[in-house]
Amino acid sequence: MTEERSLSDLDRELIISTREHLIRLSKQSPSFERNIEAIGHITFCLRGIGIRPVVVGGLAVEVYTFGTHPTVDVDIVVDEMMSFLSFLEIVGFEPKKIGGKHWYHRGLDLPIEIVGEKLHGSLEKVNQVIVENVVVFVIGIEDLILERLRYGVYWKSVLDMEIAETLLVAYKDKLDIEYLDLQAISQKKRIVQAWEELKDRYFMDKK
Repeated sequence: MTEERSLSDLDRELIISTREHLIRLSKQSPSFERNIEAIGHITFCLRGIGIRPVVVGGLAVEVYTFGTHPTVDVDIVVDEMMSFLSFLEIVGFEPKKIGGKHWYHRGLDLPIEIVGEKLHGSLEKVNQVIVENVVVFVIGIEDLILERLRYGVYWKSVLDMEIAETLLVAYKDKLDIEYLDLQAISQKKRIVQAWEELKDRYFMDKK
């Protein structure tokens, strides 16, 4: 499916409705809930042509920690990137740089960065979050923990290591430990070590 065909397949009334929802949201005070709802309306509009943006990064952390680790921007992984960028422009976003992956909605004061087309993790682990009757797709909790560990190791970020631990503690009883083990092993030695050290603090009784 080409970019032109995929965008032309969108329902015009739905596009107009999405723009109107974003304008309405821009009149509300900035908040985690408002940003998530905005992404939900974008996701809803694109569902008909098979484009599914997945929230990763800081906003995913904010989702799983119920807003206790706030962020100012939205990181998205999406296939059909060029179609997605064209759609953002249609509904009122502007590129910070022509041809770039950083976009901004002035009314919402909301920056979006498209960080890639391929999710660093499992599509099967992606979770659906429902906000005001619209769905947002969010990277799986296991893959988010590993993402934070990577940032903690490579950027020497104490905060990201703490976030990884916070997520593990909060979702300890729901985590797929076998999946985490397998994914950690496929990464560099320092990530494996960071995961093993974190796991040992909370899962020693399961060895």
